[in-house]
Amino acid sequence: MTHSVSGPASTPPDGIAWPGEYLTAGPWKVFARRAPALSDGAVPGIYVHGLGGGSAAWTDLMGMLGDRVEGYAVDLPGFGMSPAPAEPAYTVPAQANVVRDLLEHFDTPVHLIGNSLGAAVALRVAAACPQSVRTLTLIAPTFPDWRPRPATVAMVAPLVPVLGQRLMLRQAASSPEEQARQVLAGLTGPGAHLEPRHHAQVLADIEAAIGNPDLGTAYLAAVRGAVSGYLQRGRRGLWAAAARVTVPTLAVFGTADPFIHPRIAARTARTIPGARVLVLSGIGHLAQVEARDVVASAIRDLIGPSTG
Repeated sequence: MTHSVSGPASTPPDGIAWPGEYLTAGPWKVFARRAPALSDGAVPGIYVHGLGGGSAAWTDLMGMLGDRVEGYAVDLPGFGMSPAPAEPAYTVPAQANVVRDLLEHFDTPVHLIGNSLGAAVALRVAAACPQSVRTLTLIAPTFPDWRPRPATVAMVAPLVPVLGQRLMLRQAASSPEEQARQVLAGLTGPGAHLEPRHHAQVLADIEAAIGNPDLGTAYLAAVRGAVSGYLQRGRRGLWAAAARVTVPTLAVFGTADPFIHPRIAARTARTIPGARVLVLSGIGHLAQVEARDVVASAIRDLIGPSTG
């Protein structure tokens, strides 16, 4: 899979998520949705979802950036439409290896765009492989915060013996539709703007992810991996990796994010050399969904004019 140009298409066909294909990434097999390039100047970009999410979270943003980015939104192993890995791949370093292996499919540096835990994955790839990355966009990156928000603490509750089992059983008692509504409501802020069609699509995507038989195992393993990464300090920690980033970077935060406090924005600006930082009022954890126009505009400014 090398950089190629396809015919114009500014929105997914029939209003659904972009079609995709299965790709080999080292020992892993992952599903990637593809939004075709809309101009000769567009170059490849890899979109990385957050914990428990999937590639469909990027549907509209991929279409809006099609004249600059030939988009590939991946389902990390065990999530979305990607099968569970034969060997563990749920820690941030392991997921970063998946993305690094995907870079081998391209003959040119790519744009990396990540949300939440996917932003942490993208950051580690950019820090380790700057020669393969053109720009880095971090949306609600999960930087360690020693004063975590209540939602972050609650996220690890399923790992607690007995309590976790009860929580999982309680959740399973709800219909997939109700679970999807609860997930979306818990991630978005009061300033979110989702058109009816887009709102319905996001709910359908979350419901489909909930239906993945590997999700429960993958989610718990990924939470363990996220906690391990969150607690790392020194040169192995995420803040240290951020300081090693040398590519043009945009970091997006929301004031209503239940997981990431907006005070992290200031430290991000101090840590990543030359980083652009955008803080969106009333926006939660999914800025690419809640404020996609603003996010798309900021990414365009980061990328610069098309060469096509």
